[in-house]
Amino acid sequence: MAVWDNTAQTSLCPSCGSPVRFDALSGRVACTMCGNTYEPGTLNLLRGLEVRDKGESTAEDERRHEIVCDSCGAVMVTDNNTSASFCAFCGSPKLIVRRLTREFRPDEIIPFKITKDEAKKRFLEWSKNCRYAPNDFTSKHNVEKLTGIYVPFWLIDATCHSSVLGTGWEVYGETLNKTEAIYSLSRDIKFDVKKVPFDGSKHISDRLMEAIEPFDYNDLKPFSDDYIPGYYAERYDISAVDMADRIEERLKSYGGQLMGYTESKFDKVEYNLNDSYIEAISQTYALLPIWFMNYRYDGLNYSFAVNGQTGEVAGDIPFSKYKRFFAVLKVMWHIVLFAFAVMALLIYIILITGISRFSIGLTVVAPYYIIKYFYPKFADKIRDTAFYATNPIDPVPKVEVYYDTEKKAVVEEDSARPITARVFTPHNLTEYKMDLEKNKPANPDIG
Repeated sequence: MAVWDNTAQTSLCPSCGSPVRFDALSGRVACTMCGNTYEPGTLNLLRGLEVRDKGESTAEDERRHEIVCDSCGAVMVTDNNTSASFCAFCGSPKLIVRRLTREFRPDEIIPFKITKDEAKKRFLEWSKNCRYAPNDFTSKHNVEKLTGIYVPFWLIDATCHSSVLGTGWEVYGETLNKTEAIYSLSRDIKFDVKKVPFDGSKHISDRLMEAIEPFDYNDLKPFSDDYIPGYYAERYDISAVDMADRIEERLKSYGGQLMGYTESKFDKVEYNLNDSYIEAISQTYALLPIWFMNYRYDGLNYSFAVNGQTGEVAGDIPFSKYKRFFAVLKVMWHIVLFAFAVMALLIYIILITGISRFSIGLTVVAPYYIIKYFYPKFADKIRDTAFYATNPIDPVPKVEVYYDTEKKAVVEEDSARPITARVFTPHNLTEYKMDLEKNKPANPDIG
């Protein structure tokens, strides 16, 4: 449940300060002035976030220019000596070069550590497992399209509160004379996370950027134009305010994860997240280094990224429909050969044993059990060949990556309410249930 410090204050738009109202049609809170809409319950979270780079460019920006893609609308900032022949995000050659339309003031930056040659090497090594990729996927012409881009990220610091409900088990006594007590639990935890990254680009998949996390923040530097020449810096088109729902969802999930790392007096616990809210949130506007490549195949765009600091590679693999067809055909051919082998074996057995009840029964029963046992394995193989990626994308990093170790988590001890107990006697292993609160058997037939 959210904590509302000031109800009147939270009824104002975080972007322009005008009054907001709930729009029953859209189910969102809408600003009466600027038209921005927000998810109900997130206005308090938005107090710590702000929209950046709203002012006009100044004389300080004269040594930089913008490159705008006329096809997908991506806007990249670079120095006046760096040009581009195609859009890194969609591959279009329709680019417009213009002076900066507004200020460009990130707070921090992680400079590139992986060179283009090293990025190509990492990508080609990663691509070795892409068995069904088109032939030109790893061609020199295609790999040369890797482009060094400083991607805009919002690094979020926050204090998170989570409460959970669960069940605890406490076992005592000998193996054949033991009691397993069961308790209903509730627990609260307060902890801090720092620099959780959220990319501010519409043109790069969030899932792709999460897959190449984490970055080493020891390399964060105050932003300087000196790091830009030779690379491109994408201008953000999603502010931290715009992605408040996504920020809240990810940070809330960390509460349930962290609960699994905390100690408990019980022998076994199972928790379910009950409620969570975020407070004391702040943001840092940072540029993080990415080698990015777009590949178009069969009318679809496929994106690939190499972490420009750590070298981590991720991407959605294009499947050549011809390679995949022949791969599935190969698996099915193995099934046909296997079936013929079984039939040949049965015919051989029949010829050896002669026509008898045994041979007739074997002919009928054996194929059934052989197919019953092996068919699921072949079916799984066909499905894996036809649909599953050979290089799956990594999931979002867990809470331990961004947990702020400098601020110790505050954990309220388990509030335990006894439910029942299971008692095992040495004379038999019948399970008896007992009412822990009344300290007597729950079953009236037990003396």
